[in-house]
Amino acid sequence: MKLDPLVCQIITMPNIDHFTVVEVRTAYLMLSNNINLNKVTVRKFVYAELNKLVKRGWLSKTTSDVKGISRFKKTKLFDCDTLKENVTKEAPSEIPGASLKKQLKRSLNESNIELLKGLGALEIYMSLWQRYPNESPELKKKYKAVQENNHILEGRIRALKDILSTN
Repeated sequence: MKLDPLVCQIITMPNIDHFTVVEVRTAYLMLSNNINLNKVTVRKFVYAELNKLVKRGWLSKTTSDVKGISRFKKTKLFDCDTLKENVTKEAPSEIPGASLKKQLKRSLNESNIELLKGLGALEIYMSLWQRYPNESPELKKKYKAVQENNHILEGRIRALKDILSTN
């Protein structure tokens, strides 16, 4: 059994027990220092990694009836040393099937979607601003915030396109 080194690092911490996939995913995203990783892809990847350990009997999995959230707990069979010997030799931020170019394209698409949402919001704020001038200060404040975020997104999109065009 091979396990991702970052997942291994997270779950072998002594204070980590009785955890969810989202908790491990969040730690994974923080430790990987890769801003291009997609939360959903990482969550699915982490879930698959944890299920390897469940099948081996090293983790137990319980799912709540109310929200359907699965929690994992280390069993008596959990062995940090053996687990660390079985980690893959891949770089920690490399999720199988998620090449850099693919991640950059995904990030570009997400940024484009966010920009379109921001442009829609600007239209609404401008329309409301014109219809309700008495509410002007609050609407202007929100308009400026969205406008600033759109400028940031435009810079991100320009950079991602530049990187993708050179590869």
